[in-house]
Amino acid sequence: MRSVSRLLTTMLATVVLSALASSTALASSRTGVDPATLMPVPPPGASCWYTTNPHDVTCKTFKDFNADQEPAFSVSCGTVYETSRDHRDGLRLYVDGLAVRRLVHAQMSGTWSLSPDATGRVITLSADWVSTSVWTTPGDDSTVQETAYGLQYRASAPGMGNAIDWFGIVYNGFAVPDGTTKGIKNGFDADGNLTPDAIAAVGRVLCG
Repeated sequence: MRSVSRLLTTMLATVVLSALASSTALASSRTGVDPATLMPVPPPGASCWYTTNPHDVTCKTFKDFNADQEPAFSVSCGTVYETSRDHRDGLRLYVDGLAVRRLVHAQMSGTWSLSPDATGRVITLSADWVSTSVWTTPGDDSTVQETAYGLQYRASAPGMGNAIDWFGIVYNGFAVPDGTTKGIKNGFDADGNLTPDAIAAVGRVLCG
């Protein structure tokens, strides 16, 4: 499963990155669209333009989720601080002003430690995934069905093993519960939160 998922991730990431690269050139030669006229409105900073079909609009988007020395959770010997950078590039397709499809490529890197400046023992965080989403009812966010492929989350350190390792194909918005995974999902509960066993594993590494 992991080798198949890695292949799918590589293929989809290539498609998304190629689309993002070509969209930059296309945007400069197309008629721009005010993102505020679209439903749902794309994230701040999006650039949108009409495609060859006058009813279709493409938007290039990005999101950043950053943590700077933020308290994340507690272990037996103290507070765990997180510093991380999570960047996501995306493309959205709108038809008649309503969202119908989305592609996203996300990459995250970071650390957990017992000190805000990440001195001492450190656990390394990483993620690298791509996703495809469809609005089954155009423009209605409550109907989005998303399929994500690749490394959702991993915490790595000597002695950590695979206590926190989420890798595979993940489904959200379908008939199955959100977060249903074909692959590996260690250290996370049904809501995507760290389990007590996962937090205990972090404590064993950081507390010594």
